[in-house]
Amino acid sequence: MLIEYEGQRCPDGYKLNPNGRRICACSQRTETYRPERNAFLRFVGVSVRLMKRTDEAAMRFSLNIDGMLSLANDFGLLGVAEDGESVSLWRDAMMEIQKAVEDLAIANWKGPPANLTLEKWIDRWDWDQRRPNAAQHLRDTLNRHLIGAPVGADITDGRFRAVVRPDSLLTCLWAQLLESASGGDTTIRLCPGCSEWKEFGKRRMTCSDKCRVRVNERFQSRAIQLYRERKMKPAKIAETLQREGWRPDVSKDPVEQVKRWIEAPVSETGRVVKRSRRV
Repeated sequence: MLIEYEGQRCPDGYKLNPNGRRICACSQRTETYRPERNAFLRFVGVSVRLMKRTDEAAMRFSLNIDGMLSLANDFGLLGVAEDGESVSLWRDAMMEIQKAVEDLAIANWKGPPANLTLEKWIDRWDWDQRRPNAAQHLRDTLNRHLIGAPVGADITDGRFRAVVRPDSLLTCLWAQLLESASGGDTTIRLCPGCSEWKEFGKRRMTCSDKCRVRVNERFQSRAIQLYRERKMKPAKIAETLQREGWRPDVSKDPVEQVKRWIEAPVSETGRVVKRSRRV
């Protein structure tokens, strides 16, 4: 699937209107741009802090206004209105995109629930129901947002393919999410290293080597904790860590790796002390 979209944004940036309820352009000037691939993940990354209070003051406080304005500066308005868009509209749009990305992660996950990086909001006991329900909900959400989106045809190297031509930034974001959901070689997951939503290859668990090292250090600290506090043996520690999501190096014995971990020196703060490299 090909997505053809050229957005409009104000080069002078965006701001809140005097009453703080709408995001508006700082001037009448406009420029054309093409959004990056997987731009929808940028909207997931902007957190929205939910609160129990529902009064207007609490609602304004719960919105990540700085994050919204930063996105508006990069992408312009969502395309719902030309004279400014309400911050509540942006909040609802970002929350719905985030829910759809979470549904996609659940639907695409092929491993056991114990290894899922989204355990904080997934109940293991109803895993068999959550996966098909997530796929169904994602399908309905995509259809609702993309119904009526202009679709055409393109031909490259003698082969036809569908072309989606969104009429707004919001439709473009949903089209990108559909494109990601339709891909066979990659998937969207929450990186356990940096806790950001990223696109991964099917076999990769972290978004970078830096995050991989960070995750391994966490499991190393966990191994030392199990050894010192619960008096677990290395084989039991390795089994426990793998249930918690640890993926040991396939070329090494997991038990031997745990043995090296628990023999590593630890500082007074409980952090593993990195050994200096020999020159």
